[in-house]
Amino acid sequence: MNIPKEIKLGEILEIAEKYMQPEDIDHHESDLYLKVNPISKKIIDNLAKENRPHVGKFISAIPPHVYWYDIWWAYPNGKAD
Repeated sequence: MNIPKEIKLGEILEIAEKYMQPEDIDHHESDLYLKVNPISKKIIDNLAKENRPHVGKFISAIPPHVYWYDIWWAYPNGKAD
């Protein structure tokens, strides 16, 4: 798996779509959600340092109540679902 060494905020979605399962990617408005797993952890670990304040984590309210990364402003506005 050749995940780039330094990922910019605008590149996360494209990289996630390339390496992750579709069901492990979601969004709400401009926030991108990635289910926490080894691949998403690597993506977040490789996120450029200046973009790390844009990342949070939450537990889904829907069973099975798993952790997701919430990456603010990483989902392009106007992109079709």
